[in-house]
Amino acid sequence: VNEMGRRLVARADSFVFYNTFSLERLYPLALAGGTKSQPLSDGWFRRMAGGGLGRGLGTHVKVLVAAHYVPGHYCLAFVDFERERFLYADPYHVDRSNKRGDGLKALAKLREHVQQELGRQGSTCDVRSWDLSYYKTPKQPDTVSCGVCVLMMTELMVTEGVEAFYQLNEHFKARETTGPLPEGATEVHSGKVHWTTRYINTKRLEHACLLANQN
Repeated sequence: VNEMGRRLVARADSFVFYNTFSLERLYPLALAGGTKSQPLSDGWFRRMAGGGLGRGLGTHVKVLVAAHYVPGHYCLAFVDFERERFLYADPYHVDRSNKRGDGLKALAKLREHVQQELGRQGSTCDVRSWDLSYYKTPKQPDTVSCGVCVLMMTELMVTEGVEAFYQLNEHFKARETTGPLPEGATEVHSGKVHWTTRYINTKRLEHACLLANQN
């Protein structure tokens, strides 16, 4: 997820990608069998924030995408600087309060970090009042595709724009209103993203090829 996410985001000059180590350090979770993580250096975060190119958050960088690894599961956090939002998406729709709370707490820590980084960059932008939102997207079709879904959402934003992500949320809300799919149906889609087992498996192959080949 980290390597393929980095390669996907490298296609867009206005995006930066924070790998799973970022939120693990900003908001540590008790991972099974894990040990206490050592803090990452300020220099490491500066390189992440600028995408390794020294770009400024909120000026050159319009979207920050962060993969979040929680025990046994991948989620997606991102910052939309143009719409002044911090958002969190769980492709498995875990509604238990502790899981939802962990996502929002991780976002809060990310917001603190972004504020500090903006100050270091000399920006007057203040993100401390920006909204923290928990978004629902079409649910993954099985119990093992969370990482692929995170990559699919990242790819959608990079290739179609951030608005395409918001359309996923609108589609999900419309599906809640109209009711579940007929028995035996598997397709839930929005725009060019089809949340089906076949589509997910196709994306597994595509992302594997992306990892195998140099950009």
